[in-house]
Formats: sequence, C-alpha cells, structure tokens
Amino acid sequence: MHMKRVVLVCVFWIVGVHAQANQVAEYSLVEKVRRSDAALVGRVLALSKVEASGVEIDYALIRVVVDLKDAGFSGDIKVVYREGVYELEPDCCAVDKSYLMFLRKGEDGFFYSVNGAYGIYKITDDDCIGVN
Repeated sequence: MHMKRVVLVCVFWIVGVHAQANQVAEYSLVEKVRRSDAALVGRVLALSKVEASGVEIDYALIRVVVDLKDAGFSGDIKVVYREGVYELEPDCCAVDKSYLMFLRKGEDGFFYSVNGAYGIYKITDDDCIGVN
C-alpha cells in the first residue's frame, strides 16, 4: 500500500512538472521592452497564412501607428500570431483592431511576440491612441 502511494505521488509530481513546463512565464514590462526589437501600437489591416517547413503560420499585416521605442519602424509589418504552439500564441489579431505589441524580428523577416501570449495586448478604446 505504501508503495502505491509513493508511485502515485511520483506520477502526480511528473504530470505537474510537465504541465508547468508548457506554461510561459510573464516577463515584467521592463523585460518585455528590453527584449523587444519593436514596441509599438499597431492596427491590423489583414490576416493571411503561409506554409514554412510543413507548418502553417498565421500572420497579420500590421500598420505601425506609434513606434514606442523610436526604433525606426513605420509603415506595415508582418506579425506572426499563430504557429502551432498554443502557449506562445497571443490573443491577436482581428482586422481593424489595435494592439500594443512587444515584438522581436525573426531572421525570416516576420515579427514575433517577445513573451508569447503576454507580448501583445488588444487596445479596447482606439480613441486613446487617436485611431478611429
């Protein structure tokens, strides 16, 4: 009986560790800014898909409204919001909606959230940034 308890405790511990391993820890605001190539407010113009290495990637065409780091980003950029890893997918993107984004630029030219689900935030009131 004692052995069953030990085995059960080990199983629960392993399952718990595995579940936590798939979670993404949220960085502080300072850390998000530090890790980002671009910190910006952007508006979604269109959604599209592309296949890369056998994986379908969803991305949004984003119009840069405000470059918060003054890093020289303007015009339109492509931001990946779904690439098959649920824990890394931000709650984004809806056409004509605005988002606060902390992004890193990938070697492929696409931008990615610096903190998975915690790197992109929907702006609920476009009036606060002067976008209508």
